[in-house]
Amino acid sequence: MKHIISVILMATLYCSAYCQDLNTESQQIIEAFIEHIKTDDVEVLKTKIAYPLKREYPLPHINNTAEFQKYYHILFDTSLKDRIVSSDIQKDWSVVGSEGIMFGNGLLWLNHKGQVIALNYQSEEEAGIKDEIINKNRLNIHESLRDFANPAYTLTTKKFIVRIDKMADGQYRYASWTANSDMTQKPDLVLFNGKMSYDGSGGNHSYQFKNGIYTYEVYVFVIGTEDSHDAELNVYKNSDRIVNQPSISKKTQLPFTSDQLLISTKQAGIFKIGDQIPGTDSLDKQLSVRKENQIRYTEDGEVEEPFYIYSYNGIDLLKLKPAYDYNIAEYTNTIGQIYVLSDEFTTSKGVGVGTTIRTFISKYPDYSLWYTYISGMYVIDSNELKAQFLLDENDLIGSPEIKGDMTILKPSDFKEGAQVKTIRLF
Repeated sequence: MKHIISVILMATLYCSAYCQDLNTESQQIIEAFIEHIKTDDVEVLKTKIAYPLKREYPLPHINNTAEFQKYYHILFDTSLKDRIVSSDIQKDWSVVGSEGIMFGNGLLWLNHKGQVIALNYQSEEEAGIKDEIINKNRLNIHESLRDFANPAYTLTTKKFIVRIDKMADGQYRYASWTANSDMTQKPDLVLFNGKMSYDGSGGNHSYQFKNGIYTYEVYVFVIGTEDSHDAELNVYKNSDRIVNQPSISKKTQLPFTSDQLLISTKQAGIFKIGDQIPGTDSLDKQLSVRKENQIRYTEDGEVEEPFYIYSYNGIDLLKLKPAYDYNIAEYTNTIGQIYVLSDEFTTSKGVGVGTTIRTFISKYPDYSLWYTYISGMYVIDSNELKAQFLLDENDLIGSPEIKGDMTILKPSDFKEGAQVKTIRLF
Protein backbone atom coordinates (compact mmCIF):
# COMPACT_ATOMS: atom_id res chain seq x y z
CA MET A 1 0.00 0.00 0.00
CA LYS A 2 2.94 2.39 0.64
CA HIS A 3 3.98 1.88 -2.98
CA ILE A 4 0.52 3.00 -4.13
CA ILE A 5 0.50 6.04 -1.82
CA SER A 6 3.94 7.11 -3.11
CA VAL A 7 2.76 6.86 -6.72
CA ILE A 8 -0.30 8.99 -5.94
CA LEU A 9 1.77 11.67 -4.16
CA MET A 10 4.19 11.86 -7.08
CA ALA A 11 1.29 11.99 -9.54
CA THR A 12 -0.33 14.91 -7.71
CA LEU A 13 2.81 17.02 -8.14
CA TYR A 14 3.38 15.82 -11.69
CA CYS A 15 -0.17 16.50 -12.85
CA SER A 16 -0.09 20.11 -11.77
CA ALA A 17 2.57 20.70 -14.40
CA TYR A 18 1.66 18.34 -17.23
CA CYS A 19 -2.06 17.49 -17.15
CA GLN A 20 -4.28 18.72 -19.98
CA ASP A 21 -8.01 19.24 -20.38
CA LEU A 22 -9.97 16.27 -21.67
CA ASN A 23 -10.99 16.39 -25.32
CA THR A 24 -14.08 14.68 -26.74
CA GLU A 25 -12.19 11.56 -27.85
CA SER A 26 -10.61 11.08 -24.40
CA GLN A 27 -13.99 11.53 -22.70
CA GLN A 28 -15.51 8.84 -24.93
CA ILE A 29 -12.66 6.45 -24.10
CA ILE A 30 -13.17 7.04 -20.37
CA GLU A 31 -16.95 6.69 -20.56
CA ALA A 32 -16.65 3.38 -22.42
CA PHE A 33 -14.11 2.05 -19.91
CA ILE A 34 -16.30 3.03 -16.94
CA GLU A 35 -19.29 1.28 -18.52
CA HIS A 36 -17.29 -1.94 -19.07
CA ILE A 37 -16.20 -1.88 -15.41
CA LYS A 38 -19.73 -1.14 -14.23
CA THR A 39 -21.14 -4.18 -16.06
CA ASP A 40 -18.09 -6.43 -15.39
CA ASP A 41 -17.79 -6.93 -19.15
CA VAL A 42 -14.66 -9.07 -18.93
CA GLU A 43 -15.02 -10.26 -22.54
CA VAL A 44 -14.42 -6.70 -23.72
CA LEU A 45 -12.06 -5.62 -20.94
CA LYS A 46 -9.63 -8.48 -21.64
CA THR A 47 -9.13 -6.97 -25.11
CA LYS A 48 -8.48 -3.55 -23.57
CA ILE A 49 -5.23 -4.46 -21.81
CA ALA A 50 -1.75 -3.65 -23.11
CA TYR A 51 -0.10 -6.97 -22.21
CA PRO A 52 1.83 -7.74 -20.18
CA LEU A 53 0.02 -5.87 -17.42
CA LYS A 54 2.77 -5.49 -14.85
CA ARG A 55 2.12 -6.21 -11.20
CA GLU A 56 4.14 -5.17 -8.16
CA TYR A 57 7.07 -7.51 -7.61
CA PRO A 58 7.05 -10.42 -6.81
CA LEU A 59 3.54 -10.82 -8.22
CA PRO A 60 3.58 -12.32 -11.74
CA HIS A 61 2.58 -10.11 -14.66
CA ILE A 62 -0.73 -10.69 -16.44
CA ASN A 63 0.49 -11.89 -19.83
CA ASN A 64 -2.60 -12.67 -21.88
CA THR A 65 -6.40 -12.55 -22.09
CA ALA A 66 -6.87 -15.92 -20.37
CA GLU A 67 -4.83 -14.84 -17.34
CA PHE A 68 -6.67 -11.51 -17.15
CA GLN A 69 -10.07 -13.19 -17.27
CA LYS A 70 -9.07 -15.52 -14.45
CA TYR A 71 -7.53 -12.70 -12.38
CA TYR A 72 -10.04 -9.90 -13.14
CA HIS A 73 -12.00 -9.96 -9.86
CA ILE A 74 -8.73 -9.92 -7.90
CA LEU A 75 -7.40 -6.91 -9.83
CA PHE A 76 -10.66 -4.98 -9.88
CA ASP A 77 -12.20 -5.63 -6.50
CA THR A 78 -15.37 -3.94 -5.24
CA SER A 79 -13.45 -1.00 -3.77
CA LEU A 80 -11.65 -0.14 -7.01
CA LYS A 81 -14.73 -0.73 -9.20
CA ASP A 82 -16.85 1.54 -6.99
CA ARG A 83 -14.21 4.23 -7.21
CA ILE A 84 -14.07 4.02 -11.01
CA VAL A 85 -17.82 3.81 -11.54
CA SER A 86 -18.57 6.76 -9.20
CA SER A 87 -15.72 8.89 -10.57
CA ASP A 88 -16.19 12.39 -11.98
CA ILE A 89 -14.69 12.36 -15.47
CA GLN A 90 -13.70 16.02 -15.35
CA LYS A 91 -12.20 15.93 -11.84
CA ASP A 92 -10.79 12.40 -11.47
CA TRP A 93 -9.43 11.79 -14.99
CA SER A 94 -6.66 13.70 -16.77
CA VAL A 95 -4.73 13.56 -20.03
CA VAL A 96 -0.98 13.61 -19.41
CA GLY A 97 0.54 14.41 -22.79
CA SER A 98 1.54 11.40 -24.85
CA GLU A 99 1.79 9.20 -21.73
CA GLY A 100 -1.94 8.57 -21.65
CA ILE A 101 -5.03 9.13 -19.55
CA MET A 102 -4.59 9.05 -15.78
CA PHE A 103 -7.21 8.12 -13.20
CA GLY A 104 -7.08 8.85 -9.48
CA ASN A 105 -3.69 10.60 -9.56
CA GLY A 106 -1.92 7.58 -11.04
CA LEU A 107 -4.03 4.75 -9.64
CA LEU A 108 -4.77 3.55 -13.19
CA TRP A 109 -3.59 4.56 -16.66
CA LEU A 110 -5.13 4.16 -20.12
CA ASN A 111 -3.32 4.83 -23.36
CA HIS A 112 -4.93 6.88 -26.10
CA LYS A 113 -6.34 3.66 -27.62
CA GLY A 114 -8.32 2.99 -24.44
CA GLN A 115 -6.09 0.16 -23.21
CA VAL A 116 -5.01 -0.24 -19.58
CA ILE A 117 -1.24 0.26 -19.51
CA ALA A 118 -0.70 0.47 -15.74
CA LEU A 119 -2.64 -0.42 -12.60
CA ASN A 120 -0.99 0.98 -9.46
CA TYR A 121 -3.59 -0.54 -7.16
CA GLN A 122 -3.49 -3.70 -5.10
CA SER A 123 -6.58 -5.36 -3.67
CA GLU A 124 -6.54 -7.07 -0.28
CA GLU A 125 -6.71 -10.47 -1.99
CA GLU A 126 -3.76 -9.67 -4.24
CA ALA A 127 -1.80 -8.42 -1.22
CA GLY A 128 -2.46 -11.80 0.43
CA ILE A 129 -1.18 -13.62 -2.67
CA LYS A 130 1.92 -11.43 -2.58
CA ASP A 131 2.57 -12.35 1.07
CA GLU A 132 2.35 -16.07 0.24
CA ILE A 133 4.87 -15.65 -2.58
CA ILE A 134 7.24 -13.74 -0.30
CA ASN A 135 7.15 -16.47 2.35
CA LYS A 136 7.99 -19.14 -0.25
CA ASN A 137 10.59 -16.84 -1.78
CA ARG A 138 12.79 -16.90 1.33
CA LEU A 139 13.52 -20.61 0.84
CA ASN A 140 14.90 -20.09 -2.66
CA ILE A 141 17.75 -17.71 -1.86
CA HIS A 142 21.06 -18.03 -0.02
CA GLU A 143 20.67 -18.21 3.75
CA SER A 144 22.63 -14.97 4.20
CA LEU A 145 19.90 -13.04 2.35
CA ARG A 146 16.76 -14.36 4.05
CA ASP A 147 16.47 -11.47 6.51
CA PHE A 148 14.40 -8.88 4.62
CA ALA A 149 11.04 -7.13 4.97
CA ASN A 150 9.89 -7.35 1.34
CA PRO A 151 11.47 -8.32 -1.98
CA ALA A 152 11.62 -5.24 -4.22
CA TYR A 153 12.85 -6.46 -7.60
CA THR A 154 14.86 -9.11 -9.40
CA LEU A 155 16.27 -8.84 -12.90
CA THR A 156 18.55 -10.88 -15.13
CA THR A 157 20.85 -9.29 -17.70
CA LYS A 158 23.27 -11.00 -20.09
CA LYS A 159 25.98 -10.95 -17.41
CA PHE A 160 24.27 -10.61 -14.03
CA ILE A 161 21.41 -11.63 -11.80
CA VAL A 162 20.45 -8.79 -9.45
CA ARG A 163 18.10 -8.99 -6.48
CA ILE A 164 16.90 -5.99 -4.47
CA ASP A 165 15.16 -6.34 -1.11
CA LYS A 166 13.59 -3.78 1.20
CA MET A 167 14.94 -4.10 4.72
CA ALA A 168 13.21 -3.54 8.06
CA ASP A 169 14.71 -0.01 8.35
CA GLY A 170 13.08 1.05 5.07
CA GLN A 171 16.32 1.07 3.09
CA TYR A 172 17.25 -1.37 0.33
CA ARG A 173 19.80 -4.15 -0.15
CA TYR A 174 21.47 -5.09 -3.45
CA ALA A 175 22.82 -8.60 -4.17
CA SER A 176 24.24 -9.85 -7.46
CA TRP A 177 25.52 -13.03 -9.08
CA THR A 178 26.95 -13.92 -12.47
CA ALA A 179 24.20 -14.76 -14.97
CA ASN A 180 24.85 -18.51 -14.97
CA SER A 181 24.54 -18.72 -11.18
CA ASP A 182 21.61 -19.42 -8.88
CA MET A 183 20.30 -17.27 -6.03
CA THR A 184 20.72 -20.18 -3.63
CA GLN A 185 24.47 -19.60 -3.99
CA LYS A 186 26.39 -17.01 -2.00
CA PRO A 187 26.15 -13.66 -3.85
CA ASP A 188 29.23 -12.08 -5.42
CA LEU A 189 28.35 -8.58 -4.25
CA VAL A 190 26.08 -7.23 -1.50
CA LEU A 191 25.39 -3.52 -0.95
CA PHE A 192 23.25 -1.90 1.74
CA ASN A 193 21.56 1.45 2.46
CA GLY A 194 20.02 1.84 -0.99
CA LYS A 195 17.40 4.44 -1.85
CA MET A 196 14.34 4.26 -4.09
CA SER A 197 12.93 7.17 -6.09
CA TYR A 198 10.05 7.64 -8.54
CA ASP A 199 10.31 9.11 -12.03
CA GLY A 200 7.04 10.71 -13.10
CA SER A 201 3.55 9.58 -12.21
CA GLY A 202 3.22 6.24 -13.98
CA GLY A 203 5.12 4.20 -11.43
CA ASN A 204 8.53 4.11 -13.13
CA HIS A 205 11.15 4.05 -10.39
CA SER A 206 14.78 3.31 -9.64
CA TYR A 207 17.01 1.98 -6.84
CA GLN A 208 20.45 3.50 -6.19
CA PHE A 209 23.35 2.06 -4.18
CA LYS A 210 26.71 3.66 -3.40
CA ASN A 211 29.95 1.67 -3.34
CA GLY A 212 32.86 4.09 -3.07
CA ILE A 213 33.15 6.00 -6.34
CA TYR A 214 30.63 3.63 -7.96
CA THR A 215 26.85 3.97 -8.05
CA TYR A 216 24.70 0.95 -8.91
CA GLU A 217 21.24 1.73 -10.28
CA VAL A 218 18.34 -0.51 -11.25
CA TYR A 219 15.69 1.37 -13.23
CA VAL A 220 12.24 -0.27 -13.48
CA PHE A 221 9.85 0.59 -16.32
CA VAL A 222 6.19 0.33 -15.33
CA ILE A 223 5.11 2.52 -18.26
CA GLY A 224 7.34 2.57 -21.31
CA THR A 225 7.32 2.24 -25.06
CA GLU A 226 6.70 -1.01 -26.96
CA ASP A 227 10.48 -1.41 -27.19
CA SER A 228 11.10 -0.83 -23.47
CA HIS A 229 12.61 -3.58 -21.35
CA ASP A 230 11.16 -4.38 -17.94
CA ALA A 231 14.23 -2.87 -16.28
CA GLU A 232 17.89 -2.01 -16.79
CA LEU A 233 21.08 -2.13 -14.74
CA ASN A 234 23.35 0.93 -14.79
CA VAL A 235 26.70 1.32 -13.06
CA TYR A 236 28.34 4.74 -12.79
CA LYS A 237 31.97 5.52 -11.97
CA ASN A 238 31.65 8.99 -10.49
CA SER A 239 29.37 10.57 -13.14
CA ASP A 240 30.34 8.32 -16.06
CA ARG A 241 28.09 5.38 -16.91
CA ILE A 242 30.30 2.34 -17.44
CA VAL A 243 27.60 -0.38 -17.50
CA ASN A 244 24.18 -0.34 -19.16
CA GLN A 245 22.49 -3.73 -19.42
CA PRO A 246 18.76 -4.21 -20.11
CA SER A 247 16.88 -7.00 -18.41
CA ILE A 248 16.26 -10.15 -20.36
CA SER A 249 13.36 -12.45 -19.73
CA LYS A 250 13.78 -16.18 -19.27
CA LYS A 251 10.09 -16.48 -19.94
CA THR A 252 8.66 -16.58 -23.43
CA GLN A 253 5.19 -15.43 -22.31
CA LEU A 254 3.41 -18.42 -23.82
CA PRO A 255 -0.23 -18.12 -24.91
CA PHE A 256 -1.26 -20.54 -22.14
CA THR A 257 -2.68 -20.11 -18.67
CA SER A 258 -0.72 -21.36 -15.64
CA ASP A 259 -3.00 -24.42 -15.50
CA GLN A 260 -1.94 -25.30 -19.06
CA LEU A 261 1.74 -25.25 -18.05
CA LEU A 262 1.48 -27.68 -15.13
CA ILE A 263 3.67 -30.79 -14.97
CA SER A 264 1.80 -33.74 -13.46
CA THR A 265 1.83 -37.54 -13.81
CA LYS A 266 2.39 -38.41 -17.50
CA GLN A 267 1.45 -34.88 -18.54
CA ALA A 268 3.06 -31.52 -19.30
CA GLY A 269 0.36 -28.90 -19.72
CA ILE A 270 -1.84 -29.80 -22.67
CA PHE A 271 0.43 -32.68 -23.75
CA LYS A 272 -0.37 -36.09 -22.25
CA ILE A 273 1.16 -39.56 -22.63
CA GLY A 274 -1.15 -41.75 -24.73
CA ASP A 275 -2.85 -38.86 -26.54
CA GLN A 276 -2.49 -38.41 -30.26
CA ILE A 277 0.53 -36.35 -31.31
CA PRO A 278 -1.03 -32.95 -32.11
CA GLY A 279 -0.40 -30.89 -35.19
CA THR A 280 -0.21 -27.11 -34.99
CA ASP A 281 -3.69 -26.79 -36.49
CA SER A 282 -5.24 -28.68 -33.59
CA LEU A 283 -3.29 -26.67 -30.99
CA ASP A 284 -4.31 -23.20 -32.22
CA LYS A 285 -1.76 -21.68 -29.84
CA GLN A 286 0.69 -20.10 -32.30
CA LEU A 287 3.09 -23.01 -31.77
CA SER A 288 5.29 -24.44 -34.50
CA VAL A 289 6.34 -28.08 -34.72
CA ARG A 290 9.13 -29.84 -36.57
CA LYS A 291 10.06 -33.48 -36.84
CA GLU A 292 13.65 -34.58 -36.23
CA ASN A 293 15.33 -37.96 -36.15
CA GLN A 294 17.87 -38.30 -33.37
CA ILE A 295 20.51 -40.96 -32.80
CA ARG A 296 20.57 -42.96 -29.57
CA TYR A 297 23.52 -45.25 -28.81
CA THR A 298 22.71 -48.69 -27.39
CA GLU A 299 24.62 -51.90 -26.72
CA ASP A 300 23.42 -53.10 -30.12
CA GLY A 301 24.63 -49.97 -31.92
CA GLU A 302 23.02 -46.77 -33.16
CA VAL A 303 19.23 -46.41 -33.14
CA GLU A 304 17.42 -43.63 -35.01
CA GLU A 305 14.41 -42.25 -33.11
CA PRO A 306 11.80 -39.72 -34.28
CA PHE A 307 10.88 -36.68 -32.19
CA TYR A 308 8.34 -33.88 -32.61
CA ILE A 309 9.69 -30.59 -31.25
CA TYR A 310 7.26 -27.80 -30.34
CA SER A 311 8.44 -24.20 -30.18
CA TYR A 312 7.11 -20.69 -29.69
CA ASN A 313 8.75 -17.61 -31.23
CA GLY A 314 11.80 -19.72 -32.08
CA ILE A 315 12.25 -21.11 -28.54
CA ASP A 316 11.95 -24.89 -28.11
CA LEU A 317 9.45 -25.79 -25.37
CA LEU A 318 9.30 -29.59 -25.39
CA LYS A 319 9.73 -32.61 -27.60
CA LEU A 320 7.51 -35.66 -27.95
CA LYS A 321 8.69 -39.16 -28.76
CA PRO A 322 6.03 -41.38 -30.38
CA ALA A 323 5.06 -44.65 -28.69
CA TYR A 324 6.56 -47.76 -30.29
CA ASP A 325 4.34 -50.70 -31.23
CA TYR A 326 6.45 -53.86 -30.91
CA ASN A 327 3.80 -55.98 -32.62
CA ILE A 328 4.23 -54.16 -35.90
CA ALA A 329 7.76 -52.84 -35.17
CA GLU A 330 6.76 -49.26 -35.93
CA TYR A 331 6.32 -45.94 -34.16
CA THR A 332 2.69 -44.89 -33.71
CA ASN A 333 1.01 -41.48 -33.81
CA THR A 334 0.48 -41.36 -30.05
CA ILE A 335 2.69 -39.73 -27.41
CA GLY A 336 5.04 -42.22 -25.76
CA GLN A 337 7.44 -39.87 -23.93
CA ILE A 338 7.59 -36.13 -23.22
CA TYR A 339 10.81 -34.16 -22.71
CA VAL A 340 10.25 -30.71 -21.19
CA LEU A 341 12.86 -28.19 -22.36
CA SER A 342 11.39 -24.87 -21.14
CA ASP A 343 11.22 -23.43 -17.62
CA GLU A 344 7.69 -22.26 -18.42
CA PHE A 345 6.42 -25.70 -17.35
CA THR A 346 6.54 -26.42 -13.61
CA THR A 347 5.10 -28.81 -11.04
CA SER A 348 2.50 -27.66 -8.51
CA LYS A 349 5.43 -26.80 -6.22
CA GLY A 350 7.19 -24.65 -8.81
CA VAL A 351 9.88 -27.16 -9.82
CA GLY A 352 10.98 -27.28 -13.45
CA VAL A 353 13.88 -26.81 -15.82
CA GLY A 354 16.45 -24.57 -14.12
CA THR A 355 15.54 -25.66 -10.57
CA THR A 356 18.63 -26.39 -8.47
CA ILE A 357 19.23 -29.69 -6.71
CA ARG A 358 18.99 -27.91 -3.37
CA THR A 359 15.62 -26.36 -4.21
CA PHE A 360 14.31 -29.68 -5.55
CA ILE A 361 15.18 -31.40 -2.27
CA SER A 362 13.51 -28.65 -0.24
CA LYS A 363 10.29 -29.16 -2.23
CA TYR A 364 10.44 -32.97 -2.41
CA PRO A 365 12.29 -34.40 0.63
CA ASP A 366 11.59 -37.98 -0.56
CA TYR A 367 13.98 -37.42 -3.48
CA SER A 368 16.29 -39.97 -5.09
CA LEU A 369 19.50 -38.97 -6.88
CA TRP A 370 21.07 -41.55 -9.17
CA TYR A 371 22.92 -42.48 -12.36
CA THR A 372 22.19 -45.23 -14.84
CA TYR A 373 24.85 -46.37 -17.30
CA ILE A 374 22.18 -47.93 -19.54
CA SER A 375 21.00 -44.54 -20.77
CA GLY A 376 23.87 -42.46 -19.38
CA MET A 377 21.47 -40.25 -17.40
CA TYR A 378 21.97 -38.41 -14.11
CA VAL A 379 18.55 -38.17 -12.49
CA ILE A 380 16.84 -36.64 -9.48
CA ASP A 381 13.25 -37.73 -8.93
CA SER A 382 10.53 -38.22 -6.35
CA ASN A 383 7.79 -40.80 -5.81
CA GLU A 384 5.34 -37.92 -5.63
CA LEU A 385 6.21 -36.69 -9.12
CA LYS A 386 6.68 -39.89 -11.17
CA ALA A 387 8.99 -38.07 -13.60
CA GLN A 388 12.73 -37.96 -14.19
CA PHE A 389 14.50 -34.61 -13.76
CA LEU A 390 17.71 -34.89 -15.75
CA LEU A 391 20.93 -33.21 -14.64
CA ASP A 392 23.97 -32.05 -16.60
CA GLU A 393 26.87 -34.49 -16.38
CA ASN A 394 29.23 -31.48 -16.56
CA ASP A 395 28.00 -30.49 -13.09
CA LEU A 396 29.24 -33.79 -11.62
CA ILE A 397 32.21 -33.61 -9.27
CA GLY A 398 34.55 -36.57 -9.73
CA SER A 399 33.56 -39.96 -11.14
CA PRO A 400 30.95 -42.15 -9.44
CA GLU A 401 31.77 -45.78 -8.78
CA ILE A 402 29.38 -47.73 -10.98
CA LYS A 403 27.54 -50.42 -9.03
CA GLY A 404 24.95 -52.18 -11.16
CA ASP A 405 22.29 -50.64 -13.37
CA MET A 406 21.63 -47.80 -10.89
CA THR A 407 24.24 -45.96 -8.85
CA ILE A 408 22.93 -43.86 -5.95
CA LEU A 409 24.50 -40.38 -5.71
CA LYS A 410 24.61 -37.57 -3.13
CA PRO A 411 23.95 -33.83 -3.62
CA SER A 412 27.62 -33.24 -2.74
CA ASP A 413 28.56 -35.20 -5.88
CA PHE A 414 27.42 -32.16 -7.90
CA LYS A 415 28.58 -28.57 -8.13
CA GLU A 416 26.83 -25.97 -5.99
CA GLY A 417 23.95 -24.54 -8.02
CA ALA A 418 23.63 -27.56 -10.36
CA GLN A 419 20.25 -27.35 -12.12
CA VAL A 420 17.70 -29.55 -13.84
CA LYS A 421 18.31 -29.32 -17.60
CA THR A 422 15.44 -31.48 -18.95
CA ILE A 423 12.40 -33.31 -17.58
CA ARG A 424 11.38 -36.74 -18.91
CA LEU A 425 7.79 -38.00 -18.60
CA PHE A 426 6.98 -41.55 -19.71
